[in-house]
Amino acid sequence: MIYYHCKFLLETGRKEELIIPAEDHVALVEKISHHNGVLLKFVKISPRTFKMSTQDAIFFFTYLREFLNADISLIEAVDTIVDETRKVNIKAIASKLQNDIKSGYLLSDAMRNQSNVFSGITTSLVAVSEKINALSSACDHIVNYLNFGTIIAQKLRAVITYPIVMFSMIFAMIVFYSKFVIPKLEAIFTEFGSGSGAATMPIQTKWLVAFSSFISNYWIAIIVLAINIPLVMIIMYKQSPIVKYKLDSLILKIPVISSFVIKSQLARFSLFTSNMYERGYNFLDSISEATVVITNDKIRGDFDQMILSIKSGDAVYKALRQIPYIPRFVHRMFRVAERTSNVQRPLTTIYDFYSHEIQNDLEKILRFIKPVAIIIIGLLMLWIVSATLLPFYTKIPTLLEGANV
Repeated sequence: MIYYHCKFLLETGRKEELIIPAEDHVALVEKISHHNGVLLKFVKISPRTFKMSTQDAIFFFTYLREFLNADISLIEAVDTIVDETRKVNIKAIASKLQNDIKSGYLLSDAMRNQSNVFSGITTSLVAVSEKINALSSACDHIVNYLNFGTIIAQKLRAVITYPIVMFSMIFAMIVFYSKFVIPKLEAIFTEFGSGSGAATMPIQTKWLVAFSSFISNYWIAIIVLAINIPLVMIIMYKQSPIVKYKLDSLILKIPVISSFVIKSQLARFSLFTSNMYERGYNFLDSISEATVVITNDKIRGDFDQMILSIKSGDAVYKALRQIPYIPRFVHRMFRVAERTSNVQRPLTTIYDFYSHEIQNDLEKILRFIKPVAIIIIGLLMLWIVSATLLPFYTKIPTLLEGANV
């Protein structure tokens, strides 16, 4: 099916934009002929248009939730989004959903047909909620999930961007210094390092000359490797389950990063378990369904083993104890949830506690990175300045003796 973005001029003078699916150009012309307006232009929608940013997804599911809460049917809700939104990508994605739903697909199945647009987590959340007729609740959870991810992503970008910018500036300065400054001074350094002067030439000067020569010759290769290695790792992480599992396992062994990952996964898992229980699932089924929000394969595997232990008769908090990296705080909260009728409160407490912990941890990391980056820049400048000036300083007595003679 091909989708076309069409613009019509209505009899009232108002312009209308529609996304029309058609098998080919002939079918499109036939559909257009039934429209009351005058066709101004039409454009075949590129596959690249079917993309949705996090903010677009929040917009889509927020409006869908509000329409469903107002007792508007799913088809009418999607129709309204198609008609009201001005963003071509959302209009195209919603039109494709609309076409699939009218053909008999469930919303989750229609979303799976656009797997490059909707993540597996959002699709699974919708599929679970459709079983118990709680689609609006699923939309609400997806919006909360995406907002939580947006907040964390913003803070992560702040933590990552600062050192990247700082060290990029340092690297640019080193390349400039190596290409234009050191070559002019190298002859003087070599003269100072010849004969008896070699023994007295500062070691940092020798290192600076060697380091500058290396940077000057290979700076392009360094930039290429610095860009391509992370890209290759990201591609392999996304496409290879084996690589993903190994990297996810490795992440849990890195002190600071592991704490952040564990807290974020537990926060999502606890909140979704609470939501599933609220929608009518029993406690075990809620825990089983909640594993869909765990993105770390190592943690998901451990939680699958935990669920098997629970099904064999273990208490939830005892099964959690078998996972070594789960904090005691989580054991206690799940123990309270299991022993009381108020399951939601202890589990939402885990979410609230860790969501604040994650933000505080990221702010602490950022406060730590800034002075460290400044110290590194200061030490680097001290090395460059001392390596440049010390050869002249050590040669001053010899120059003075020559002048006296």
